[in-house]
Amino acid sequence: MKKTIHYILAFIIPLLFVSSIFMINKIAPFGNHLVRIYDSYYQYTGFILNLKNFGFYSLKVGLGFNFFATATYYLLSPFNFLFLFCNAKNIDIFYTIIILLKISSASLTMTILLNYKKHNAISLLFGIIYSLSGFIITYYYNTMWLDGIILLPLVILGLKKLIYEQKPLLYLIALTITIITNFYIAYMVAIITLIFFIYLLINSDRKYYKYAIINFAIYSLFAGLISAVVILPAFYGLMMGKASGYLRSDYTKYYELNENIKYFLYKLCPGTYNHGDQDNYGPMLIYSTLYVFILFILNFFNNKKSDKYKISTLIIFMIFFLSFAFNLFDFAWQFFQRPVWWNHRYAFTFSFFLIYIGYESYLNKKDILIKKSYYYIISIVVVLLFIASFILKIIDLSNKSDILITIIVGIISISLLINYFIFFNKEKYRYYILSLIIIELALNTTLTIKNNVFERTTNTVNPNITAIENSVNSINDKDNYRMELLTPQASNDGLVYNYNGINYFNSVRNQNYINFAEYILEFNVNSHCSTKMNYYDPLLLELLNIKYLIGDINYYPTIKKVDGKIIHQTNYNSSFGYSVSNKINNLKLDKNDSKETKLSMIINTMIDQNYEYYQKLDYKNTASNLDNIEIINNEIKLINKNNYANATFKFKSDTDQLIIFNSQYKGNIKLMVNDEIINPDNYNYYPLQKNDKVIIEVKHNPAYNIKLFKVILLNLNNTDNAIKALNEGRLNLNKSKHLMSGNITILKNQTLFLSLPYEEGFIIKVDGKKTTYHKVLDAFVGVDLKEGNHNITIDYVSKGFNPGIIISISGLSLSIISLFINKCYNKKRGIL
Repeated sequence: MKKTIHYILAFIIPLLFVSSIFMINKIAPFGNHLVRIYDSYYQYTGFILNLKNFGFYSLKVGLGFNFFATATYYLLSPFNFLFLFCNAKNIDIFYTIIILLKISSASLTMTILLNYKKHNAISLLFGIIYSLSGFIITYYYNTMWLDGIILLPLVILGLKKLIYEQKPLLYLIALTITIITNFYIAYMVAIITLIFFIYLLINSDRKYYKYAIINFAIYSLFAGLISAVVILPAFYGLMMGKASGYLRSDYTKYYELNENIKYFLYKLCPGTYNHGDQDNYGPMLIYSTLYVFILFILNFFNNKKSDKYKISTLIIFMIFFLSFAFNLFDFAWQFFQRPVWWNHRYAFTFSFFLIYIGYESYLNKKDILIKKSYYYIISIVVVLLFIASFILKIIDLSNKSDILITIIVGIISISLLINYFIFFNKEKYRYYILSLIIIELALNTTLTIKNNVFERTTNTVNPNITAIENSVNSINDKDNYRMELLTPQASNDGLVYNYNGINYFNSVRNQNYINFAEYILEFNVNSHCSTKMNYYDPLLLELLNIKYLIGDINYYPTIKKVDGKIIHQTNYNSSFGYSVSNKINNLKLDKNDSKETKLSMIINTMIDQNYEYYQKLDYKNTASNLDNIEIINNEIKLINKNNYANATFKFKSDTDQLIIFNSQYKGNIKLMVNDEIINPDNYNYYPLQKNDKVIIEVKHNPAYNIKLFKVILLNLNNTDNAIKALNEGRLNLNKSKHLMSGNITILKNQTLFLSLPYEEGFIIKVDGKKTTYHKVLDAFVGVDLKEGNHNITIDYVSKGFNPGIIISISGLSLSIISLFINKCYNKKRGIL
């Protein structure tokens, strides 16, 4: 009964503890601050809200993406069942509930592990410490990582049962669920599990070796086989994106030291998380109370522990230390890649290790015998090292308030260390020590959550959600086209508001599309993974089937205004696919060319023409008035780079054209057309008619790069002709149960260009017969078609899913058979 009560308390105490701190910080539902911050706001929201539309593929962002492979990283937690009942407005309430449940679950599973073989009430404290450790209490909003952290203690418990009792069932179940819920964290769990397996064997009787090694190999393999339905699609998804994008030596720099290691001791202290640490590849999150760290140190002075035990424990500690210090070992924990933000993501395994050893140390603290003189020396050296770590941190700070907070935290940390050393083994002070631990946990949790709170609130976000939803839903044919918000709310708005969008951020991404967006289209691409449209030329919109824009852009016609949101549409009838010249199959683009040149080449190759669309304003053929500026080879040069500059250009428009300014100079450009002052829209577009008299005045600030300033003129007549030619071979969509279905007329043998990112898994049928497809422009799908009228259907199954199902079923069957044989064998040997 006491054991059950302790388990209940292990779950309830952190639940109430963190809830109260959320309440203090007014985090929803205890206030109106969003619990979703960083990627949980910009990236995860869209994926979560589309759990209701779970399938293999989605067209909602990034021109289309592998939704199933994405789900293997973000969405397979059993806790996510609750998200099925949420929407864009109340998601933060559900998010908070799930976070609290997961933090509490981590405490429970750790407590269960620590009670293996022998129950001790103090295990409750160490379970709570695990759930409130620095990694969990900082990265709580990365909810998809928390499942692996919850399951790690159960995996290790299963490992111990496998070794000492020859009962592999729990290990098999726990490891399998860990892999299925999040393969990424499961990879790190697998590493620490292997390390722990070796560690436990080294410190065990040799009689366990043979059966333990066999069972460990077999049931680890079975866990992988059962999880194949997740692992294979995830693997192929990664090979299309993350695994191919970050193996560059200029990015990973495997053989360099990580400067964060100088903060190692500092990060063991409470309250040392600084807002923004993660986006700056900040120090590792390894806080697990100073009390646990002191227990870990003193464990090496336990007279009843063998030298083998102490050496193996020290080796594991050094493995972690070297991982934090040296990039090659660091990235090995993360598929040999440098992560985007959130450094040292395996740090939770180190905290787990410290707490596990610290608990053992506490249980055997009476056997920790050190001569007083040595004990004083050890404590003084440790305290001095921690003081030095705070000094190093303070030296790197420039903000006075940050320095003051660091000094205060340093004083508290040193005081805690001294108290732990003095009263460590004095039984009558155990409640005093307990109170210090509670204060320490409260300090770290409060400061960390406080630093994670943003000013973004439901009061400011929800009204905008309603306006955008109403705007999107007012467009009846939105499923046939793409659209985008001119002022994005997050990275995956299409998923949030249910439209086919462009902007996109996904760790399981298609790097073909990302590279095309970054190097060919020259979108804003952050860390080679997050894409955002930054210009809206007609040719670009036609190519990508973007018919609707929501926001403020004056060039495109306004069709309606809904809840303050202006909806624009293009003048053309674009499509997801066009029949184009076969020459597109051989077109190679040079990323060093301007985006205008590359876009012109794509369109002209498609329609087999040689139109000139874009031209840079010829400054020499304008009436110019220049101040601190000279023109060399039609490039603007500053005479004195440190001074402000002004320029005026006057010319007459020789045709109907669209004038396009560099958006960097927004607010520093004055445009006059026929003596009327014009304010270009937020994207610096303005249409000119033939013979319009144009005056451009620009003011240059030395903070800008003058080389980036340019004025582009888009020939509208040629643009109209090109788009009309492209539309003659458009794919006309039909409503169907397929991912996409439509009809197209081919006048001669041509290529069907589909603006879908190329990857294996599409099932494309022409007139009911499955056909092959190939890569176009190193990014998109192309299908060679013969002359005639054709019906096209497109479906998708994630690569690896079908063989994954077969392997999973086989693995499950083999596991059941093996478990049955193992049970019979144990029964024969008298092992119950």
